Amino acid sequence: MEQARAAAERNGIDTRMFDLREGGASPVGDKSSVKYFPADRQLERSADGRIVVRLYDTGLANERTAVGSIAHELSHIRSVLDPENITGEMNSEDDAELPALYAEEYFK
Repeated sequence: MEQARAAAERNGIDTRMFDLREGGASPVGDKSSVKYFPADRQLERSADGRIVVRLYDTGLANERTAVGSIAHELSHIRSVLDPENITGEMNSEDDAELPALYAEEYFK
């Protein structure tokens, strides 16, 4: 997990707000996930207040994929935390995939 975090940092993603966790095999084939509770408009957080981001085996296949997976989840997190988001809805998977594609394309 530290290798994924270091790769994300090297590629300009500040991971201090994340509690990156290994999720093992994804039950639905996802590379990563963040739990959002829309009724409370809250993201799952660790005991120290950081947002929990799970990277599954497929999301940890290599550093490039890990960085893309983290960028994807960061897009979801930003959409929820956006003060102009009056509905409280998380952005779509398609919307979150674009930052992941760019992160993987411009991977360092």
